[in-house]
Amino acid sequence: MVSGVISCRRPGPADGGTELITSGVALSGGAVVGYVCCLVVLGLATGFAASSAGSGWPATVGTVATAAAMTATGPGLRRYLRRVMTTRPIGRGR
Repeated sequence: MVSGVISCRRPGPADGGTELITSGVALSGGAVVGYVCCLVVLGLATGFAASSAGSGWPATVGTVATAAAMTATGPGLRRYLRRVMTTRPIGRGR
């Protein structure tokens, strides 16, 4: 996984200077890693809570909770990633 910031220079405003442009690589990579970590913690916490409550299928309960969270929050992550990637200089016009 790439977790850095890629930058380039392009001609700036009318003063003839240059403008530093950074891509959304660090933002999108961090968003995906954070999203996955949250889902893992949710699944493990739910599974262990179900196990301590005496559930017969704690792993299934944890998996169902994680799947429900992915279903509910996945479109929001996709919209965020699309917005980050289309604002990058290389992603414009797509």
